[in-house]
Formats: sequence, C-alpha cells, structure tokens
Amino acid sequence: MHTTLKTILAAILTTMIVAVSAQPRQSAAHELSEKIGEEAYAELIAEKTEITKETLGKRMFQKFHADMDAVRAAFITDCITDSGEDKTENCTCAVGKMDIKAIIALMEKQMLSSQTQMDGEEKRLAAEKLQAEIACGLKDKTAKQ
Repeated sequence: MHTTLKTILAAILTTMIVAVSAQPRQSAAHELSEKIGEEAYAELIAEKTEITKETLGKRMFQKFHADMDAVRAAFITDCITDSGEDKTENCTCAVGKMDIKAIIALMEKQMLSSQTQMDGEEKRLAAEKLQAEIACGLKDKTAKQ
C-alpha cells in the first residue's frame, strides 16, 4: 500500500477507534477505512491526479460523507464486537445518538490541518458518546470517560 495512503489511514483509524471501540484491533471501521482509502487512491491514479496527503484525504472524506450509513454500520458492528451480541439493540441505539457527521468532520480536520490537537471538540464528542452509551444501557451512570 502506498505510504501516503498508510499515513492517512493510520490517522483516520486512530480517531475511529477512539470514537467507537474499546480497544485497537482489526475492526469494521478499520476495514471500511481501508476500502475507502483504496478506492480513493485508485480514482486519483485513474484521473492522473498527484497523490498527496491533501488530495487523498479530501477524496476519502468525500466518500465518508457520501456514505454515512456505512460508517454508522461499521460503528455498530464494532460496538457489538466489543459489547457482545446480546447488546445489538443497545449498540444500535448508542450509535444512533452519536453525531457521525461531527466525528467524520473531526477526523477530516485532524487529517487535513496542521493542528494536531482538537481537544475541545474531541472532549465534546467523547462526552456525547458516553451519554449515548449510558442512555442506551451500554454503561452505567457512574461511568467516566
């Protein structure tokens, strides 16, 4: 896999793991990111567009924004993997309450900006995730971020 693609995927995956998963592992979000990255890379090559972090990142995030249902489904799958099959409804509920658009936007900002920290936004999204998990029965009210 091309170095630029690997770099971008690593940054995206780190954010996606934080967004939905209890631990780093091969996940549905990881697989989706790789698939989108490979598609974006192939499109840019076919168009004879120079492949840079910016061109590849922008193309990938266009694809993430265009298929939020796939992102949501990957998050649900990862939640079920972490929580157990008996928590399918809880995971669907929690991911349904998450601001997927904001999670993707944060990943995009982190990837395409020179700014490495987005603490305020990350903290807000983490707090929203925790509240969704509590509301949907995945965590109890004493859970902390």
